[in-house]
Amino acid sequence: MLLYLVRHADSKSESIDPQRGLTEKGLDDTDRISEHLARAAVKVDRIYHSSKLRAMQTALVLRNAINPAASMEQADGLLPMDDPCLWAIRLAEMAYEGLEDHVMLVGHLPHLWLLSAELLTCGANAVSLVFEPAAVVCLEKNDTHGTWHVRWMITPEIMP
Repeated sequence: MLLYLVRHADSKSESIDPQRGLTEKGLDDTDRISEHLARAAVKVDRIYHSSKLRAMQTALVLRNAINPAASMEQADGLLPMDDPCLWAIRLAEMAYEGLEDHVMLVGHLPHLWLLSAELLTCGANAVSLVFEPAAVVCLEKNDTHGTWHVRWMITPEIMP
């Protein structure tokens, strides 16, 4: 199973836009990341995003570039302060049941950071990933050992 964790792109301040939609920079960053993922033939079967407009907009741009036929839905448990264990359990169930091979979660900090730490914990040691706006981290679940590891990570800063 491949899991793509995506932090929403740069969003407007609440004083400018109470819904906090994406800025022009956020849209541009997401376009560049999406185009790179499409060229790299990244596959996504299903995209889950939080109820926040900025996450939905980021997810929509990604889906349109990677796989317009991919299922996309708003999901509980992806808000900034939600418990990451909820998605750790859901992902374990999906992997066990073989329901999804390529899943993308579009959310927020600190939730994504906590979820990645939960999935990548080895004993008492957790891996800490930095999620810049519009960053994408690809995790892979090892079928033999049932553990997750980082396959790759990209950020808008490294894109041309």
